[in-house]
Amino acid sequence: MISSKGARLASLKATISAFKETCLRQGKTLPKFVKIVEVGPRDGLQNEKEIVPTQEKIDFINRLSNCGLQTIEATAFVSPKWVPQMGDNFEVYTKINKRPGVNYTVNLQW
Repeated sequence: MISSKGARLASLKATISAFKETCLRQGKTLPKFVKIVEVGPRDGLQNEKEIVPTQEKIDFINRLSNCGLQTIEATAFVSPKWVPQMGDNFEVYTKINKRPGVNYTVNLQW
């Protein structure tokens, strides 16, 4: 696990550099803009067999907020009958610390 902000930034720069090299080898141009959306709090946690406690979800999202991400998909507003792991969606969304400059999105299924 990468623990320091400097180490995370170095890892991200290495990933971007490798992506650039791959594009150049394949004769492709780089996009002018790439949007990265962290979906772990929703997509990752909804697939867990055991329900993750609400406070752990809130803490997880708050930690992700400190990583410099611009968009985090925080939860899903779905029926707890079909996706019980998202049954605490309102509480999670209202209790996370919303940092300026970070967009907290949700998945809606009706």
